[in-house]
Amino acid sequence: NFQKTNDNDNNNNKKNYDVRTVQGEIQVVLSQRFQRNVVVVGAGRTDTGVHARGQALHFDLYPHEIDIMDSTPNDNHFCESLQKSLNSMLRRDVRIWNLGPAPTFPNLPRYYYWHVINDAKSKIYTYRFCTGRAINPNHRHLRVHFHDLTNDDHHPPVDSKANTANYGQTPLQYERMQQIFSTFVGTHEFLAFAGKVESNERKSGKKRTTIRTIHDIRLIDEGNSNYRVDIHLKGALYKMVRNIVGTAFDVYRGNLSLQNLQEMLQIQELDENKDNTNIKITRRNNKSKPVPPEGLTLEKVFFDDDTDF
Repeated sequence: NFQKTNDNDNNNNKKNYDVRTVQGEIQVVLSQRFQRNVVVVGAGRTDTGVHARGQALHFDLYPHEIDIMDSTPNDNHFCESLQKSLNSMLRRDVRIWNLGPAPTFPNLPRYYYWHVINDAKSKIYTYRFCTGRAINPNHRHLRVHFHDLTNDDHHPPVDSKANTANYGQTPLQYERMQQIFSTFVGTHEFLAFAGKVESNERKSGKKRTTIRTIHDIRLIDEGNSNYRVDIHLKGALYKMVRNIVGTAFDVYRGNLSLQNLQEMLQIQELDENKDNTNIKITRRNNKSKPVPPEGLTLEKVFFDDDTDF
């Protein structure tokens, strides 16, 4: 097994034969390199249009595929040589870095082998946005323009004279926005912030928990009316991060009350023997739309040997 990360400014990481993906691109070059089908496993799924700066993947090699290079999987020379070879075969918008051997457990059965999904402890996502009069065109693929966050009559700037002479700079009520994002921190019910939960359950025939844990959310002022939201969580549901940011923005605009947000996050005790249709909060109860995907980036996947957020 090998753990590797990639930088993606194009598409999602999961393999899909109909569209170009990072996982598919890496699997193609690995299969070409070793002249067989090499299966690549990603640590998580991202929507189309979402970036991955620190995605993690693993793949398996046979011993003879390492021996022919007069090396071992623990040899840095082998990993560096393979990483260089694969990057020379990949397009410029996908890069492998930090290629290395996965932890091994020689005394344990095969099903205890290290796995990029099962052994991932947490992840960091970031969402970048701009609240100024105009967004830097060079940021258009990585940041989203939300000028209405500061132009809304319900929430005038704290200092209406601040930055009025500077092009593209409009103040945001930082502390208020941070307070709204802090509401999501902890273990909550995120069904109202997930997409395709019911349809996926119907297809699979299995009920999946929508309770998730968010360790921390920080709003970072990057200057010139540019902001970044850092979200450290254990795991995310489909479109969960984009819906969190979109809902927080609606609370800031005054389209949704903070109390309504807190109610949607409450973990409900449901009786399996009764009809809970009227009390269970679903995605339909959350009218907020997910923010556009281009502002979202998967920054890092944490494992046991990583430092915390």
